[in-house]
Amino acid sequence: MGLLFENPEEELQDLTTDILALDENERFTSSLELVHERLLGEDGDIETIQAIAPNVNPERIQRLMDVVLGEINQGLYGLIDSHRNAEIPTALLAAFVALAAGIDELDSDALSDDNEEQVLSSMVALFCRLQRLVDADETSDESVRILIHDVGATLYYVDKALDDESDFPSPSETDFETLRASVLEFGAAVAYANMPISIGRGAELADCSRFEFESVLEDLDIEVRRGPSSVEELHNDGTGILNE
Repeated sequence: MGLLFENPEEELQDLTTDILALDENERFTSSLELVHERLLGEDGDIETIQAIAPNVNPERIQRLMDVVLGEINQGLYGLIDSHRNAEIPTALLAAFVALAAGIDELDSDALSDDNEEQVLSSMVALFCRLQRLVDADETSDESVRILIHDVGATLYYVDKALDDESDFPSPSETDFETLRASVLEFGAAVAYANMPISIGRGAELADCSRFEFESVLEDLDIEVRRGPSSVEELHNDGTGILNE
């Protein structure tokens, strides 16, 4: 961005502020347009960036995002494994898994141009929210609430872009507790599917009962494991004397 702006850090902050000021639907469906305007100008096009950076192309960017999202997810698994209270990592895991699914579809013919823009706009919107959270001196209950709301919006809009309808609740039509439950249940299910944790730990991450979490797993076609399958899994469960 230094090639395009005299003060890239200030420009990034201004762009983040302007994107977060958009109404929710516009932020998660068309914020990419605002990014294009800032990078290219009103009369610019993609050839402008390619002339400045000829090695930048959509395929290369997609491969990079696959790697970045994969690394982020691995980091979130680590945080979930090492922290008893893992609400934020569990929520972010839900969002980044959804974004990864969207990124994987960008080079297929399955998505329309509008749906591709919606996936990328959702990614832009979420990263702007995370940027603002990182910039804050401390994490407040309200900032966590806003973040979880935006994660819920990410799930809704990405899923809607992929399938035209979303299995996740619309954030504009859903109360916060219902939205939070859908976010944490999905994030916990992803963690359960990819980590050696028990039903009990999964339910704890989802902030629901074991019975409710089993129902979530069944709805997502994730096999329910009955008890630890190894000594290592027992040790990594995050419960009991071994993990005090």
